[in-house]
Amino acid sequence: MSLHQRCLMIEEATGVKRSLWTLANFYRKYGVKYVQPKYIIASSDSDEVRLKKQQGFIVRLIEEIQAGSEILYFDETSLNLWAHRRKVWIKKDDPFRVRLSAQQGHNLTVLGCISNKRKELCYSID
Repeated sequence: MSLHQRCLMIEEATGVKRSLWTLANFYRKYGVKYVQPKYIIASSDSDEVRLKKQQGFIVRLIEEIQAGSEILYFDETSLNLWAHRRKVWIKKDDPFRVRLSAQQGHNLTVLGCISNKRKELCYSID
C-alpha cells in the first residue's frame, strides 16, 4: 500500500487528514520500514514438549553413534534459474527496470546425503 493510500485510509478511519510528509516523518521517527517478514511455522507442541522431544532425539543420536551405527543426513532443496531481486533501493523518480524473460527458467531439485562413515558426498541434481 502506498503512502498516499495509507493517508486516505487514516482519513477514512479517523476523519483526520495527514500529508504524505507527516506520515513519512512518523515512519522515520519510529523506525517503521518496509521489509519482508520472517515467517516461522507454528508448532502444535508447547515449547516444553518440543524441548523434551529434541533432547530425546539427541540422546538417541548419541547412543546410535556410540553403538557404531552409520548416521545419514539427507536434505533437498529446489530452486529455479529465473533469478530476480524481490526489492531494490532506488530513487522514487528514477525507476529501474529489469527485463526478465517470460519463461521462468528450469526448476532444479538438489538432493544430498552425507554420512559419518563414508568419505564421499552423495548427491543428485534433477
